[in-house]
Amino acid sequence: MQSLKCEPMKLFDEKLDHELRERLRFEALTAGLLAKCVNTADAVLDSEIENALARLAKFLGLDQAVLVQWGNDPARPAPTHSWTAPGCKPVSIKGVLARAAWTHSQSLAGKIVRFSDVEVSPPEARKDRAFFKTAGIKGLISLPLSLSGRIVGVLVLTSHHAEARWPKETVHQLTLLASVFAGMIERRHRQSELQERLKHETLIAELGARFINLSADDDVDGAIEAAQRHFCKTLGLDHSSLFQPVDPEQDTLLLTHFFQSEDQPLPDVALEKRPDQRLRSNVYWVRRESEPAASYRRFDVKEFFPWVYQRLRKGKRVIFSRRKELPKEAAFDREMFRRYGTRSAVVVPLSAGGAWLGCVSVAMVRQIRIWSEQELRCLESFAQTFASALARKRVNETLRESEERLSLATESAGAGLWSLRIQTGQVWASPRLRELLQFAPDEELTRESFSRKVHPEDRDQVRQAVENAIKTGEDVGLEFRIVLVDGSVRWLSARGRREGRVAGKAELFMGALIDVTDRKLADEALRQSEERLRLVLEANSEGVWDWDIGNQRAFFSPRYTAMLGYECEEFSQDYASWEALVHLDDLERVNQALRAHVYEGKEYGVEFRMRKKSGEWCWILSRGTVVERSPDGRALRMVGTHLDITARKQAEERAQESEQRFLLMANSAPMFIWASGQDGLRTFVNQPWLEFTGRTSSRSWVLDGLRDSTLTTGKDA
Repeated sequence: MQSLKCEPMKLFDEKLDHELRERLRFEALTAGLLAKCVNTADAVLDSEIENALARLAKFLGLDQAVLVQWGNDPARPAPTHSWTAPGCKPVSIKGVLARAAWTHSQSLAGKIVRFSDVEVSPPEARKDRAFFKTAGIKGLISLPLSLSGRIVGVLVLTSHHAEARWPKETVHQLTLLASVFAGMIERRHRQSELQERLKHETLIAELGARFINLSADDDVDGAIEAAQRHFCKTLGLDHSSLFQPVDPEQDTLLLTHFFQSEDQPLPDVALEKRPDQRLRSNVYWVRRESEPAASYRRFDVKEFFPWVYQRLRKGKRVIFSRRKELPKEAAFDREMFRRYGTRSAVVVPLSAGGAWLGCVSVAMVRQIRIWSEQELRCLESFAQTFASALARKRVNETLRESEERLSLATESAGAGLWSLRIQTGQVWASPRLRELLQFAPDEELTRESFSRKVHPEDRDQVRQAVENAIKTGEDVGLEFRIVLVDGSVRWLSARGRREGRVAGKAELFMGALIDVTDRKLADEALRQSEERLRLVLEANSEGVWDWDIGNQRAFFSPRYTAMLGYECEEFSQDYASWEALVHLDDLERVNQALRAHVYEGKEYGVEFRMRKKSGEWCWILSRGTVVERSPDGRALRMVGTHLDITARKQAEERAQESEQRFLLMANSAPMFIWASGQDGLRTFVNQPWLEFTGRTSSRSWVLDGLRDSTLTTGKDA
């Protein structure tokens, strides 16, 4: 009798013991997967995620386990990692989005969705139930993946051969595992972000190096087109266009440089290059292929994209990932983008020294492109490189007889420039490079001077790379460490090439250096402050600032303070420390630009003078944007960059002085002086001619379109 009473208790104990063992096995599996997440190398992280999905599904006796991610676009989910049992047909993720909308909406809301029996489900999920039944699913659970409070995907587990049960303890363990997978995905995202950042930094450094030694107009134009090609191919873009105004005061904005991927030409479009004397460059004329050849016309932004043109004239960018994002007033522009096959595009205005230089654009034809902040910053640097190149080209045209070479990369990427005379070992270094390596402004530099700055462990690598580049003529690119006077170590990225030959021997070896220490330390910086990393590693070698508007506190990067001759600890981290150094004549103009950006949304980009620690004044180009606002629209935080443009300002002053000297000489000479173009139209006459003809200004001669024959006869033609 007693044994009969104990039998149910024995069965209960066995069941309890089985459940306890299963729970311990599940907890052991969870602990093992968590350990994998922590200890797995980045290179094998993807395979480990899929192995973990397989182990989890097999343990639970399920048929499919899928990690689905959608990043910033929930409408475009993508299965990134999955495991499916042999013989089981995987479920289409696109089908889930289209035919299981309720399940997808619950996932977006961060809710767990589970079906133990597809016949038993909420009424609003009837379409989902029908889809699951058609797909052969007998049990399903969907667990949201959260990164920094944002739902970026789901972990989906399904059973096809039998009904699956989801007890609370199992759901609790699966929720923990979902957070483990989210952590692994976050590591993957960070790894991808660092790789993308490295690619962008390298790209901008390479583009800057291309513009170091350019002097002739043809060289500038060729370098721009080569840079467009390189930029698009590196970032997987289909088209890039650069437009320039014939005259900053006129409304025309003409296509002068263009790149299109060989497999993605403009549809039904014929382009033809023609020289334009006023621009001193070729411009593109366009017609539809179905139209006669006589219908060619200049590709003018104002005519083809009027809404875009008005935005650019206000200094604002145009960004869209889908044509439907364009506002109603851009209906004509939207139709033109459709006609040219453009699905996504970014258009950035170009300006330098307050001069309107045009715009540069990149576009996608094959597919839409969701533009990331990192890509947009790279595009801004790309545009700034071209703006600097075009501004330098204008200075070259004015100083053609007195200056043959201008450095374009200094302003485009904040790089330190250098050139080595191979025969003598003498080295020239730009002020930025001297500042970077802590050389005195008047210190005589040699190869040995640079070698002593290089970290002892890297000297042989640097020496061999330079010698090989000099010998072979191949471009060199490498990264190495330097040791500063205070013992601190910095990482530099160098790009260089051999230039010129004398008597068969290379004369110069020149290139650029940028400080990439921040990128090298990015992993550690991410663990401390992911947001601060994004700001510190932002854009090449420019000084970075981060302004807490409400508290009037500010962060200034080491490059920023060094640009003004200060150490970081010497520079107070507040708004007042910046304001005190701005030239009084410029302060109100700068504040007006800030207010226009904060309150009216206008693009913030302004040039002004700042006092360095030495007491000298330097010219600064400041750009920035509000990145955080309160619910009522008040600006809370603004970030941006500073760039030293003193060299460009000095070049512009020299150009102006040269022009004034010429005018003084020409107008004082006791003779008639004029100039004309190849077409015979006069472009200049001096004061004696004006007095002789009774005209009031030299501009009236030019506007009348008179030719040289008029000058020889003294009468209007």
